[in-house]
Amino acid sequence: MEECRRMGLHVLVPDINESHARFTVNKSGDIRFGLAAIKGLGEAAVEHIIEERNKNGNYKDVFNFVERINLTTVNKRSIEALVMGGGFDSFHEIDRHQYFITDKENMTFIDHLLRYGNLVKSQKTNTLFSSDISYRNAQKQPVIPQGEPWAPLYRLNKEKELIGVYLSSHPLDDYKLEIENFTNCPLSELQQIDQLRNRELAVAGLVTRVEHLTAKNGKTYGSITIEDYTDSHRLLIFGKDYEEFRKYMYEGYSLLIKGSVQRNAWKKDADIWEFKVKAMTLLNNARTRS
Repeated sequence: MEECRRMGLHVLVPDINESHARFTVNKSGDIRFGLAAIKGLGEAAVEHIIEERNKNGNYKDVFNFVERINLTTVNKRSIEALVMGGGFDSFHEIDRHQYFITDKENMTFIDHLLRYGNLVKSQKTNTLFSSDISYRNAQKQPVIPQGEPWAPLYRLNKEKELIGVYLSSHPLDDYKLEIENFTNCPLSELQQIDQLRNRELAVAGLVTRVEHLTAKNGKTYGSITIEDYTDSHRLLIFGKDYEEFRKYMYEGYSLLIKGSVQRNAWKKDADIWEFKVKAMTLLNNARTRS
């Protein structure tokens, strides 16, 4: 992903009207993720979506989508995965969060879409209509519900769960200025930490995992895993540093971390080097603290 960014290539979320099963390059020269990359969608569903699109053209909107596809092959779980993975983002009239808004009957918009799609198919095959009066007219599309949008980080984390990476944006995008001006090392370079001996470093990252642990001697310590555009890295924090920095050890926090690469104090004979944290702050405070 970082190499694509460096080359100026855009990598786009999967899309039901443009994606194939695997990666492709679209007409604009952008890289489009394949539908098969979406966890929970399933091979049969992917093949069916593409086959129907090739046969009868692009899907005009989400209503047209459920009218045309086989809702046994592409079931509720498949549609939920498509939504959270960005597969319907090209339908600008509805956002991802709206598919999951529930009504008084505790039915989501996806539930209503499935019912609508099945009723349209029933009408086409001249079968009996549902006894549900509100859906007796199978051509009446369900109303798109309105509700509070997802928090940006929640939305992106759902996306990452489904396709493995952040694509539509990145949680650190709001801090590009801070990263450019206050850091001197991407996390990927910490993979070759022996080449950074005795250097003072400033890194930035999103906290993706936190652990509060207890050593055999009963003392507490912690670890955080941070992630930037290039890689992720786990940091161990002990003693007074742990007490001082634990207020920053929360998943979802974006941090600026300063420290030095020094020999491991407990394993000097093994010549093991590590990044020792000396200062930590929230990225949105970086300008005032630096």
